[in-house]
Amino acid sequence: MFGPGQSSRLGSALTQQLIFPGTGDSGDEVTEEVESSWCAVEVQNDSGDVLTAQRPVKHATLSRNLVRVWNGPALTRSPAQPAEDYFVRESGATQRARGFHTLLVSFLGWELPLVPRFTGGEVPLYPEVIFPFVYGDQRAWNSASARQVTHFQIREPSRRAVEFLLAFQGPAAQSERQRLEDTAKSLRAEWTAGRQSALAAASVTGARIFGIPDLPAGTRAGSKGGVSPTSLAEAGVEVLDGGEWRPLPEVLRGLIEPGGGRTAVLEEPARTVADVGIERLQTQLRRAEDELGDMLATASAVEQKLSINESQLAALDRRITALEEERQRNLDVKTLIRLGSDHPEDHLADNDCPTCHQSLASVEIDSLGPSLNVDETLGLLNAQLATMRGMREQMGAAVDQGRGAYAALQRAADSSRSHIRSIQDDLVAPEDYPSASDITQRVVSGVRSNELERLNSAVAAQLEQLQHIAIEMAETRTELNRLPTVVPDEDVRRRTELADLMREQLKSFGFSSYDSAKVDINEETLRPERPGFDLDTDVSASDVVRIKIAYLNAVRELSSRAGGPHPGLLMLDEPRQHELDEAHFRSAISRLASGSGRQVIITTAASTEALAGLLKGNAANVIDFGSARLMRREEPNDPLDLI
Repeated sequence: MFGPGQSSRLGSALTQQLIFPGTGDSGDEVTEEVESSWCAVEVQNDSGDVLTAQRPVKHATLSRNLVRVWNGPALTRSPAQPAEDYFVRESGATQRARGFHTLLVSFLGWELPLVPRFTGGEVPLYPEVIFPFVYGDQRAWNSASARQVTHFQIREPSRRAVEFLLAFQGPAAQSERQRLEDTAKSLRAEWTAGRQSALAAASVTGARIFGIPDLPAGTRAGSKGGVSPTSLAEAGVEVLDGGEWRPLPEVLRGLIEPGGGRTAVLEEPARTVADVGIERLQTQLRRAEDELGDMLATASAVEQKLSINESQLAALDRRITALEEERQRNLDVKTLIRLGSDHPEDHLADNDCPTCHQSLASVEIDSLGPSLNVDETLGLLNAQLATMRGMREQMGAAVDQGRGAYAALQRAADSSRSHIRSIQDDLVAPEDYPSASDITQRVVSGVRSNELERLNSAVAAQLEQLQHIAIEMAETRTELNRLPTVVPDEDVRRRTELADLMREQLKSFGFSSYDSAKVDINEETLRPERPGFDLDTDVSASDVVRIKIAYLNAVRELSSRAGGPHPGLLMLDEPRQHELDEAHFRSAISRLASGSGRQVIITTAASTEALAGLLKGNAANVIDFGSARLMRREEPNDPLDLI
């Protein structure tokens, strides 16, 4: 029931073979193989609704994961309606419409919270994680706590179940925090991808983006209260035009002539060399060569500065790495000091200068001046790291701008070379030939205009998307800042009350390994504990049973008081198997029977006479199976038999 395997834990009488006493004179036993078997349960909720569920144990064609369900009683009376089929222990059993646990959760009136997994993300708190607080089977009496269901990879499954059953308030805030942090992480990735996309689109066309920060406001934790979203109203695109960075809309207007626009200009007949004029061509050639020279000089200066900035960026990266290593070493020393190490400072002695990292082994030093302790050193290293990271961010932005400028200059230089070659061709061409420079310039202007218009539209759409991300990021961080950062007082009170209820019952049940007041509820796991001891091995076997009964019943009672979702059902399978003495078992039964409107089921091998003494004065319904607990041959005439 609680493990990941599909194998049944039921006895061989339901899965393998039946052994009957012989009916003849010889009295030999008769063995028959089990061909099919099933189990069923009829349950009723607080609203009075009844549900009957049946699962195959062994069948030739039906899987154990198939569940037949009657909406009403089917064991205590003949079913009035046909059964419906559901599945269990399959993907979606708790979330899909035909999943049996989806039906069961709705029947119980539960709203399962989402809980974190070790592998990341969130999953529902599956009913299998909660059921160990309802059922104590014989294999579970060797542990003082409820069985842990771990195969769902849920973090702290027992804690999550207790928090749910006791209606703790903290988990809802924690789950909301996890959801918001996942949202912030996703928004950060979307922002980075969108920003890089805009930068790449601009770089391809020899343009550059300005006004988009690396990350929007609210990305990093640490801000308090409300967060104002990053505004991209001033962001835009600049294009290198005539050796100057100019806004993209201005460059676009310059590429379209006033009379009729770009399309009309391209449709006009090309001018001849004579129309342009030799003197004008020579003037254009000199101007183009001068512009090319200026561009190459500027590109050389930009390249040199870019090389210096890249070197400084690499140096900052190395310095940050060294500071992080030094910080980690000091954190290790702080840990050693906390653990009581006598010589933790030996781990810091490397005889190197902390600034330039050159060896100081041969340097004579008369005396040491005042030095910082570990905490002060860590404070200094954290301040240096913050400074270096700020410098690295600024230098990274400068490098990005330099690379964009260099690429734009190279693109402009290539265009200028093409223009110079076309003018040179015109100067040696016959006068009645079409002007190659005029055609080239007009085609280049048209292509460039189309290219920049596409860039303008793409960046505008990208900026709009980034602005939405910035607004959502600010709202997410604001919601995160409003969530409580400490455990709610009501949760602390309920945990304390849970421990008090458990200790009260332990004293009544005769716990004797040590003072029951020393047994507490762990703040992290919400499981029974005594600090420094293992409750499963450091107390007697009967006291392990006492702790388990007291713990499970304390959860049941407190959930009822607090209005929690505990169904009020508690099933204990043979709790006296570790020789729990009669007086203490009677006390446990009295406590379990004291609640009203709830149900506790206890199985035991005790005789009817012994039970009468144990149950004296308690409201209980004894069902003595007698000889009916033994398998006997019957004709297959049960209406629920599987076909």
